[in-house]
Amino acid sequence: MDTEAALTAFRDQTRQRMAMAIREFGVWNTYVGGDCECATCAAVPADACDDDLATERTPFAYTTGLHGVGHPELLVFGLSPDLACGVLNAVSGWVHAGRDLVPGELVELDGRGRALRLGGREPARPRRPAPTGGVPGVT
Repeated sequence: MDTEAALTAFRDQTRQRMAMAIREFGVWNTYVGGDCECATCAAVPADACDDDLATERTPFAYTTGLHGVGHPELLVFGLSPDLACGVLNAVSGWVHAGRDLVPGELVELDGRGRALRLGGREPARPRRPAPTGGVPGVT
């Protein structure tokens, strides 16, 4: 199999996994950057960055799937993969339970005094009600 065909197959499989996760859980989390030691990140040459600032890779994670229920996607940065995905999963769960998140709001995460302040801006459109049956926003 040539490289282009392999990349196309990989992308197709990734999109399929994403769609299945969104159907089942209502969200897909993507983690980017940091000092990742996976084979993909390790394959990037050290001199691949355009400037010295780019070498300081602040990790971030974001959701895919919340737009389907009329809510902006979520983004966190500077956290470990486990903590980032834990925060995104918790807050995504609130969204799917019908909670409207307000920029600037201070929300408690776990009942142990850990909290975060929501950033961002007001949604551009009103939230749509979740369809009956299945995971909201996924067809």
